[in-house]
Amino acid sequence: MSRTVKIYSEIGIGMGIGRYSRNKADILNTRQWVLDITGFGISAGNRLFWYGEIGWGASGMLRTGIGFRFATRKAEARAEAETMRKIARLAVGQ
Repeated sequence: MSRTVKIYSEIGIGMGIGRYSRNKADILNTRQWVLDITGFGISAGNRLFWYGEIGWGASGMLRTGIGFRFATRKAEARAEAETMRKIARLAVGQ
């Protein structure tokens, strides 16, 4: 859609690790494979962003939250190149 709004779907597979007890003397450690599917997701924002998802699995059916994207060198180079293109367009227009 644009650089700030993104629509996506994803599948995640991982290992769930936990502890639970039936009573204070019976504590069990558990490990199991977990699956998480996002059928529809939308995020808005660049570095600091909001997201909302509809899916199935370990994270629940409806999910929302905020996140932060760390800039990579490749992303910084792409942003700098875009800035230079904008400057060049302004210079040509004068």
